[in-house]
Amino acid sequence: LMGHRTLSSNGAIVGATALRSTYILDCGQRMNGDQSECIELESLWMDHLTEVVKSGRLGDVRVAYYSIQGQFLETIHSMVTAGPLFAASLFLMVVYISSALAKFGDTAKHSKMVVGLIGTLNVVLSTVIAFGLCSGVGIMITPCSPIVPFLLLGIGIDDMFVVVRSIELVPEGIPTEQRIKLAMRSCGGSITVTTVTDAVAFLIGATVRFPAMKTFCIHAAVGITVVFVLTCTLVVSVLAIHDRGMNGNPTVMDKFVYKV
Repeated sequence: LMGHRTLSSNGAIVGATALRSTYILDCGQRMNGDQSECIELESLWMDHLTEVVKSGRLGDVRVAYYSIQGQFLETIHSMVTAGPLFAASLFLMVVYISSALAKFGDTAKHSKMVVGLIGTLNVVLSTVIAFGLCSGVGIMITPCSPIVPFLLLGIGIDDMFVVVRSIELVPEGIPTEQRIKLAMRSCGGSITVTTVTDAVAFLIGATVRFPAMKTFCIHAAVGITVVFVLTCTLVVSVLAIHDRGMNGNPTVMDKFVYKV
């Protein structure tokens, strides 16, 4: 594939300012399906190419190159680099949630620190499930994919706070099932609309031809959907357990954490 070609009078190509070449290493039959030797040959090829480029033997020609293995290693590097940042973000989020939902003294039974921790766990589970589902259907992880956990962290924690606040606005003293029903009737529409619009926006973004961006949008859409499902099930269930403890039916979790 040539770029900015120069043609002669009879239409023949006499020059080009850019050239793209693709080399396919076919060693499946010769190696009897042993991919390790294929990877070794690819590494030797890339090492030799790198040596030629750095030696200056190509003169003023600028060479940009990549391989499937190199792309995979770059993806792993991106994930390893993003790991500590994501862990730090989770820690700071836990500190913030704990300070926002914690109550002490006479109002200790209203404290929802455990609910906040479950909301953070919800984000971690959603990330694992989203990447697992996508990998299961053949959607590979790209260097853009490590951004998804940070996106889910913001959306998941926001949904949790919306649900918690809605339950707090429901009068106490009524059965837990009724409180949860009224709270979800109040906030269910807002978090559902947010989830649908975000997921649809990323699904539209998945129609682009840029592979890395397409994969990122698919991961984000699946992750946002999983966050919504777990918020409406896992987080709400923990809130229901907490509410029963407040109504005089303390569980083991309530006795240990809230001292009621």
